[in-house]
Amino acid sequence: MTFSIVGRCQKTGELGVAVASSLIAIGNRSPQVRSGVGAVSIQNAPSPVLAGEVLDLLQSGLGPTSALNLATEEREYIDQRQILIVNREGRTGHFTGEQVQGHYATCEGRDAVAGMCGASSAMVPSAMIVAFEQRTDAPLAARLINALEAGAGQNREQQGVHSAVLLVARDQKWPYIDLRVDWHQSAPIEVLRGLWDAYRVEVETNLVLALRPGAG
Repeated sequence: MTFSIVGRCQKTGELGVAVASSLIAIGNRSPQVRSGVGAVSIQNAPSPVLAGEVLDLLQSGLGPTSALNLATEEREYIDQRQILIVNREGRTGHFTGEQVQGHYATCEGRDAVAGMCGASSAMVPSAMIVAFEQRTDAPLAARLINALEAGAGQNREQQGVHSAVLLVARDQKWPYIDLRVDWHQSAPIEVLRGLWDAYRVEVETNLVLALRPGAG
């Protein structure tokens, strides 16, 4: 069971993705984000290779729908994957293969799309979008975590959630927020929230250290 959201901040242009899953270390293979290009989450059968290819297609100038069509056309194992995309303009796209296991659903919103597979409630993605759209004044990272929490509130899957990840890109070539909980028996989203609450006060300092050490 996995649920995720990809989103863009209209004010800052930041792009991000947040994922929660019953699988261990979902952050190392499901989500990818690229500054000025887009964010992608691939679930049910995560594929870092495919996620990177989708971002390459977006970077080449294709819109989300065209990128999805090209990336999924006659591709092996594609029926087992669910893909969510947002590009730098806030346009979204999604794909769910016919062999995705269990219940699945998606929901598109303004500058975001959410999806789930294997959860017990089809309301998970719509709850995530509602939460994401409620606090447009908040940082993108906080809005994405809010969405994860809302999705978890709708989920009654007995298998539970054990890992979670938050990636956000601004202007740099790397995600300037990259927080992960690779395994927690019962509360990875809560732990991720705590990591963000601790990390957010250091975000700008860490950027200065990376880009202009000694400045300020």
